[in-house]
Amino acid sequence: DAFCSPDRAPSSMMGDVRALLQRTEAKATFFAMLQGFRFIDDPSIKELLSDGHEMGNHCVADKPYDKMSEFGFEAALEKTGESIEALQGFRTPWFRAPHGKLSAVMKRVLERYGLINIMVDCYANDPHIPDARYLADFILRYVEDGSIVLLHMPERGFREWNYDALARVLDGLRQKGLKPVTISELYGRAAA
Repeated sequence: DAFCSPDRAPSSMMGDVRALLQRTEAKATFFAMLQGFRFIDDPSIKELLSDGHEMGNHCVADKPYDKMSEFGFEAALEKTGESIEALQGFRTPWFRAPHGKLSAVMKRVLERYGLINIMVDCYANDPHIPDARYLADFILRYVEDGSIVLLHMPERGFREWNYDALARVLDGLRQKGLKPVTISELYGRAAA
């Protein structure tokens, strides 16, 4: 849920996360909520993108859209897509359904826009378990070549433990001989 909570004072740890990803030569896909851009300046996001990371569409807010009308979901998807395009220079093909809930209506809209819903296979419920070691150990127990790992963006005073969890996961992946890549790179390798 990049890049930060919309209802909090500026608390972004994007610079810290960016530095950690640079040190470990890891790449990531940030699934951005439009409301999550609120306290982040465009140059910071563009610097992240220039490092080789990418953005995916996570709609406007961190809420389920599976009960929303087709018109309402399409408007939220399009509004976020336009903002991502303005920053990234192109429309992302990636979408992650908030709360992992995807309805038939949402699928129709995604197909119309040529978007692919990304699901994950390594997730440790990190927003609700404030234990970095447990989170990392859980993810590293199940991760394998081709896995998609979900970790929510840490913020100062909110999910801050996810920074340490991310550092531990990146170290564990290196020890396993796995290299974190963007969804685009993973998709390209799978297609090859």
